[in-house]
Amino acid sequence: MIYETPFVIYTHLCDRHYRLSLPSTAQLFQEVAELHSNSVGAGFRPLLEQGKAWVLTKASYRYLSRYPQLDEEVKLQTWSRGSDTLIATRDCRIVSKMGEILVAITSEWVMMDLTKRRVCRHNEEVKLYSIDEDCALDIDSPKLVMPNDMECVDNYLCPVEYSAIDKAQHVNNAEYLRWFENLLPSEWLESGPLSVDLNYLREMRPDDPSHQINAKIIEGDNREAWFQATTPRGVSVNCHMTFRK
Repeated sequence: MIYETPFVIYTHLCDRHYRLSLPSTAQLFQEVAELHSNSVGAGFRPLLEQGKAWVLTKASYRYLSRYPQLDEEVKLQTWSRGSDTLIATRDCRIVSKMGEILVAITSEWVMMDLTKRRVCRHNEEVKLYSIDEDCALDIDSPKLVMPNDMECVDNYLCPVEYSAIDKAQHVNNAEYLRWFENLLPSEWLESGPLSVDLNYLREMRPDDPSHQINAKIIEGDNREAWFQATTPRGVSVNCHMTFRK
């Protein structure tokens, strides 16, 4: 079953070009996923009572016909595509009032034991969701193979900012996109993204003493960028983006 809710693209979600921003796309996806989970009794608070939480491990965003605009009324749609008791697949769409699919998203989630900070099985929780085999994209979110010649572009010799930490007590998935976006050429951001693929590999937590961002930004015929966020414990996030010309 597809869960759907109306939504308005508010000012605080938009970039300087009056469009839904890249980090805000991730935030809306997270929001509708939480609303859906709440509606079936598998949202954050019921899981917190069990010491568990859903955690995003992969996400792929595709911007299709046009970008959602400031003050536009849209529909947020999401659904479960099933689970193997360890990895749960969720898809999402942002749809205009006229039925245009503006953004399509596919993703993978796991359940985390918040005490042990380890992945655990979700046999019972996944049974609460109705399964819909409709695919938002014609691909699964890929495992990224990063370039060997990435360079450090930002080095933070301090813990992450308080504002970056979410209720699961780690850096929120949308915050990485905010970091990466600020390192891109402004003309790319003006043209807008085509695709974003992310692999969330390891938590970045408040007690991590430092973190850095590595990147490879390819300008020319194909506008694409690779980003990697790391801590002394290892790689936290790998990301690949492409942009319109």
